[in-house]
Amino acid sequence: MTRIQDLASLETPGDDDAMLIARARDGVWFKVPWSVIADLAGGGTLTAADITDFSEAVDDRVGSLLSPGNGVAITYDDGANQIVISAVEPYIYQNADYTLTSTTASQRLFNQTANGRFTFAQTGIYKFECQLIIDTMSATSGNALFNLLGAGTATLAGHLFHVIGIDATTPTNAAAQTGSGARATNTTPASMVTAATGTAMLVTIRGIFRCTGLGTMIPSLSLVTANGAVVKAGSHFSLYRIGDVTTYNSTGWD
Repeated sequence: MTRIQDLASLETPGDDDAMLIARARDGVWFKVPWSVIADLAGGGTLTAADITDFSEAVDDRVGSLLSPGNGVAITYDDGANQIVISAVEPYIYQNADYTLTSTTASQRLFNQTANGRFTFAQTGIYKFECQLIIDTMSATSGNALFNLLGAGTATLAGHLFHVIGIDATTPTNAAAQTGSGARATNTTPASMVTAATGTAMLVTIRGIFRCTGLGTMIPSLSLVTANGAVVKAGSHFSLYRIGDVTTYNSTGWD
């Protein structure tokens, strides 16, 4: 085996000669100019620019190591030699009308994805907002119950959320709004807004909770009276993580 310190005693190569060096971990080969090897033999230093494709290999390795959590997007632009890390608020937007099953049992609110389900990648404190417009409901007095967790498997605690909206046949018309709330529970009252005989409802639900155990969340609804109600396009749910599960204030508070 030829050692670096022994290279100075070898026959002097030409200026165009180079040495191939294999990385032990994965066998990737790097081409190192002979002039650099000779410099090392004399006690010199080696820079990334001296090794063909070294910087590219490092870029690719770093790009493969980074993994986004909830609310984070990572884009590796190989050609521009850039990694962009940005904040993205997790959301689901119902792009087309979705007809619920005619039942009073709990059922998922969204079918924009196969399961209408969110998977937590991190525990923490989360804020959320949900806006729903639902029609083709029963004309019997009453509307629905909202369930934040639904059939999900995550462990949620410290809930506090507020509902405001209206039960009316044309809920987009100007009219008095009513509401309800929830504390330390996943569910609102049923009905979540003052019961009426309207066949539609429009509500906004905002709140906060702590996710103390990883798993899933499936925002769900339980109709007071069974009917083939329709979650209208434009209904949506979003959330974002504001801190660690045991961090109860941000910097700036004393």
